[in-house]
Amino acid sequence: MKKLIICLTLYPFFMSNSCMEAPTSSELTGTNWIVKTLYGIDLLPADYQNIPTVSFLADGQVSGIGSCNSFSGPYSLEEGLLKIGPLARTKKYCPNMDIEDQFLHALQASDSLQLKDGNLELYGEQELILILSAN
Repeated sequence: MKKLIICLTLYPFFMSNSCMEAPTSSELTGTNWIVKTLYGIDLLPADYQNIPTVSFLADGQVSGIGSCNSFSGPYSLEEGLLKIGPLARTKKYCPNMDIEDQFLHALQASDSLQLKDGNLELYGEQELILILSAN
């Protein structure tokens, strides 16, 4: 009986720490988000011409730099569900376009997000695909 009381007492504490709410659109806007991790790979500034960035705008648009080209497009965030795209981008040719292609694909594949430890985490089909930090 004592163990049951302890478990029931601690249950709300553990549940409140493990459940994170998705951010609202207003929490995303006004920040230039820089990619830290793309599909589990850390992106280091020394390795790229530009680290990919993204900004969520109050008018429902998203824009940024894919590492070489600028991009923009619509986004929506309703009840924790995220939809980005279709995205348009400039067409400069730069070395290492693979990172840019993967980044833009990851953005458009994202369907949910959460703020965690000051980072913005984007998920696709419940898998973490992007970690962004505020600039």
